[in-house]
Amino acid sequence: AWKIVEAADNRHGMAVAGFLRGRALFDSHQPRRAMAELEHVAEICGKLGHRRFLRPYASRAKEMVEYALVRHIADGLLTDLGDVPARAKSQKASKKGAASSPDMLPAVRAFALGRGSVLVGERQVSDLEWRSEKSKEMFFFLLARRSPVSKDEIFAALWPDLPESKCNSNFHSSLYRLRRALFHECVTREPDGSYTLNPKGVFSSDVDAFNAAMLQADVAKDDAAREAKLDEAVAAYKGSFLSATYSEWAEPLRREIEDRYIEALNELGAMKLRAGTYDEALALFRSLESIDSYSEAAAHGIMKAHLALNDGPAAARYYRRFRQLMKDELDEEPSERLVELYREASSQR
Repeated sequence: AWKIVEAADNRHGMAVAGFLRGRALFDSHQPRRAMAELEHVAEICGKLGHRRFLRPYASRAKEMVEYALVRHIADGLLTDLGDVPARAKSQKASKKGAASSPDMLPAVRAFALGRGSVLVGERQVSDLEWRSEKSKEMFFFLLARRSPVSKDEIFAALWPDLPESKCNSNFHSSLYRLRRALFHECVTREPDGSYTLNPKGVFSSDVDAFNAAMLQADVAKDDAAREAKLDEAVAAYKGSFLSATYSEWAEPLRREIEDRYIEALNELGAMKLRAGTYDEALALFRSLESIDSYSEAAAHGIMKAHLALNDGPAAARYYRRFRQLMKDELDEEPSERLVELYREASSQR
């Protein structure tokens, strides 16, 4: 298409084609080439004497436009297109006259509770973009550490059984893929040779949200505030930490978060029982059971909820299944308090 419009000296078409080519380069993680393309488009528009015909294309490439504006690339072109993201405008204005300015990096949201996924801006990073599970795992490892990590520590965490020469090769290929999947500046190398997520970047995660809610629950001034924060923490938990990752470094963090989640389910379930919201209590104790099928706390909560809902037969059936499980798997009998609940359930018609 470019050759056709160029041969016809169709500058309008060349500008559109160049802008679209720049966007394609930007979307394929080639920002330098994309910025060069925008400069060329600005040149063509300068010769044309108008540029607003590109406005519809700019409105669909806001991330690229924002990236270019904060770097003062093709300023004359982009500021005239309208619909410029407000954040880019304000940053541009605040930096006017400054000798230099830090790069603006896209926000990254990580979802580590479950199999693990990442959003860069509004773009979800696909498995194809990660290219390998280790590049994805390297990102989550650096995110969990939140401070510079030496290559040796990364080797030990991600490739504990490989010789150093092989680790070094794997490290560089995984780092390259990680930067390609997110953005080039996402990982920086410190003067001492360690690596960290870019301190200028914004990296948030569902683990942060979960921990923050649990911390706020711990310091809540009353039961209502504590319940609200426990609700928030339970909602944030979508599964065990990096459930598809089997490296040893992830296991202590996985256990720690799961223990806190169990604590939240237990306490919140009891709160719902006291408040008379029995269906919610039942759902919470079922979630607890799904993590630990031998949990007496879960069994007790489920039976209490069924009884509160006037469903004694369901509570009795649950007890019998739980008793059989305990006998078959642990060669144990349920506690006396569960037996008491079973008697109550059996008498309820």
